[in-house]
Amino acid sequence: MLETSAGRFRGAGFTRPGDEQRHAVLTQALDGLGIRPETVRKVVELTGATGDRPGYTFSDLTQRLVPAAVFRAFPDRPVTDEDLLAIAEELEPTPVFTEER
Repeated sequence: MLETSAGRFRGAGFTRPGDEQRHAVLTQALDGLGIRPETVRKVVELTGATGDRPGYTFSDLTQRLVPAAVFRAFPDRPVTDEDLLAIAEELEPTPVFTEER
């Protein structure tokens, strides 16, 4: 299985989420935390593909980014916009899986 330019593995149907999908996932995951909409938009931007770096996977968002922001704040305070932005800038997305030949 090789990744195509769209980030999809041929034969596996794996696609990294686009901006709208990342926004929806983050909005749902952060619901009730008081995170500003403009912060969610900035995190969407930071977690997208750039140059040679792939965008975040769904699991990068839900299993790594959001929990890391919670752990950064816990137990002293609630998660802040700054926590999310800092983690999004520091965390590397899951590398692209390629088939060696």
